Amino acid sequence: MRMNRLLLIAVGCLTLQAATSLSSEAAPAPIVIRHDRADARYVELGAQFPAVGKVGRGGDGTLIAPEWVLTAAHVARGMQRRAPDLRVHFGNQSYGVAHVVLHPDWTDMGPHDVALLRLAEPVAGIDPLAIYSGEDEHNQVATLV
Repeated sequence: MRMNRLLLIAVGCLTLQAATSLSSEAAPAPIVIRHDRADARYVELGAQFPAVGKVGRGGDGTLIAPEWVLTAAHVARGMQRRAPDLRVHFGNQSYGVAHVVLHPDWTDMGPHDVALLRLAEPVAGIDPLAIYSGEDEHNQVATLV
């Protein structure tokens, strides 16, 4: 059950990302701001999933191995040239990106909106999310972080 939720969180992060410009210097920007919810609720929820981090200023990514982050191709596009300047944030820690891999069949606004970021150094103190291989996700609740 926990594995299902973790996979759904990772997939949700990939499908609902905002496509914005990336900056290596600025702090991560929020994706959603609601007038009817206190920001503290989002911070508390995010703290429950430390393997979900910010890619640059406007994207999200999920740590799937100590040096690998799964994100959306629309977030990672154009980053191959900027990889040394790109940062991925997990909590208060920031990690450089060594290499960007876009899905080979991805086209703008098309299917296969997946990319991998190889970090310049492994993330310490955060367990990567495991790949879900079950088949019981039907009728489960998804939590987007």
